[in-house]
Amino acid sequence: MRALLCGEERIYVVMTPKNYDRPLYWYRKVDRHSDPGMEVLAEDFCKLAAMWLGIPKPPVVYWFEEAEVRQASEAWQTYPARRPRASEDPLLDGCEYFRWSGPSNCAFAGYTHRDSPLGIMVNVGRRGEELLHTIAHECFHIYQDLVHGSGWRKEARADVEGEASAFVDSKTDEIRAFLESRKRTRSRPQ
Repeated sequence: MRALLCGEERIYVVMTPKNYDRPLYWYRKVDRHSDPGMEVLAEDFCKLAAMWLGIPKPPVVYWFEEAEVRQASEAWQTYPARRPRASEDPLLDGCEYFRWSGPSNCAFAGYTHRDSPLGIMVNVGRRGEELLHTIAHECFHIYQDLVHGSGWRKEARADVEGEASAFVDSKTDEIRAFLESRKRTRSRPQ
């Protein structure tokens, strides 16, 4: 890929992510976010997003991270259980590694299973405002299931992501205000 920037040519190398082996992206479920502050922020914000959407019980936040292809695929193939398809819910699989199919240069920030969500999954790489956007987006998928019934998202494909994105966009000011209030609270002397 080449780009012209301020009159000089720059060459950008697009690196294949460590977790990608066409057409699969490999991930690992993790018990906690590596930053306890981000984990608390996520859980507190998830409660607020659920309240906005009228979700009676906030979804559980599960975490995942990118995994090295060779290590993940080896562990996945040798795991002593039936092998689920890439489309099945990773939360129901006992193996710590899982895979999702996608085009190259794709990144998975969050996930909510379309048939029977047990909670929302969020990539530990998300921080600050983008973390909150991901949580709001995934909570909206739970809301869609409550309104339309489980399995609706599987059939309605195009509308699903567009509605979730529109919801997140409509809440950008509130998301930023929530994040700011948390920053002010942390910076207050005890």
